[in-house]
Amino acid sequence: MNQWGYNNGEIIKTTVGRLIFKEILPEPIGRFNPDFNKIYKKKEIKNLIFDTFKIMELIEQLIVR
Repeated sequence: MNQWGYNNGEIIKTTVGRLIFKEILPEPIGRFNPDFNKIYKKKEIKNLIFDTFKIMELIEQLIVR
């Protein structure tokens, strides 16, 4: 899937809110997640935020070195 919502030549039907939500997440977590239209529960959002912070911390450590 690319940043415009195409998946192997198919257009994925989704909402603007989901596109914005996926756009702000790091690529390993957000945009290229195969569950593009997944409905996140409270605990899943908590885990998603935690994973995002872990990834951003790793990226920051790589850049500083």
